[in-house]
Amino acid sequence: MPAGSPPGRSPRPSSARLGYLVTVKAVNAGGSAGGPGQNGYGPAFLLFMLPHSLVTVSLVTALFTRMSRSAADGDTSGVRRDLSVGLRLTGVATVLAFAGVAALGPDLTGTIFFRSGHSETDAIAAITTAMMVGLVPFSAQYLFQRVFYALEDARTPFLVHCRSSRSSR
Repeated sequence: MPAGSPPGRSPRPSSARLGYLVTVKAVNAGGSAGGPGQNGYGPAFLLFMLPHSLVTVSLVTALFTRMSRSAADGDTSGVRRDLSVGLRLTGVATVLAFAGVAALGPDLTGTIFFRSGHSETDAIAAITTAMMVGLVPFSAQYLFQRVFYALEDARTPFLVHCRSSRSSR
C-alpha cells in the first residue's frame, strides 16, 4: 500500500475502475460501429460470470480459510496442496462450462433471452463464447489472488492487476 493511504484502503479499486472504463469505452465504440455494444456485452458478461460465481467463488471461499490457517502456521505445502485442489476443481468446472456454452450457446441464449430477436441472441451467444475462452485463466487468477491474500501479500495482486489493466487498453 502506498505511503499516506488510510489503513484498510487499497488502491486496487481505483485501478479496477480504470480497467472498467477502458472496457466500457471499447464496448460502446463497438456499438457505435454497428455491433451489439452494451446490448450484447451486458447479458454475455452475466452468462460468463455465472459459472465463476457459482463454482469458483464458492470453492475458493471454502479453501481460503484452510489456506490462511496453513499460511499462518508456515505450512507452505498445505497452501500449495489447497491451491492444487482449487485449481483442479475450478478447472474441471470451468472447462465444462466453456464446452457447454460452445456447444449450446445460441440455443441457451435463445431460451434465456426469449424476448430478444434471433440476431441479438446469436450476438450474445458469440460474445459469451468468446469470453468463455478466458474463463479458466480468469478463475485461476482469482484463486492465485486469494493465495497471496492468505500469505498476507496484497501488493503482488495489486501490481498484477495494474499490469493487466494497462495491457487491456
